[in-house]
Amino acid sequence: MIVSTGIMLAGNGAMAAATLDNLPGVYAAVSIACLGVGAVIIPCQIVSTVVGQARVHMVHAILPTLQVLIHLQ
Repeated sequence: MIVSTGIMLAGNGAMAAATLDNLPGVYAAVSIACLGVGAVIIPCQIVSTVVGQARVHMVHAILPTLQVLIHLQ
C-alpha cells in the first residue's frame, strides 16, 4: 500500500510538469497515476466491504433486542 501511494504521488506530481509541448510524455504520467490510484482504492474498498458487511450483520442481530427495549420504556 505504501509503494502504491508513492507511485500515485509520483504520477500526480509528474502531471504538474504538463505543458502543450510535452503532452505525449504526460500520458505516461497520467497512466502511472491511475495505476497508483487503483492500487490504493481497490484494497481499501475490499476491506471496507468485508468489515461493513460484518457490522451490518451485527446490527441486524442486535436490532430486535433494541426494539424490545425501546417498547418497554
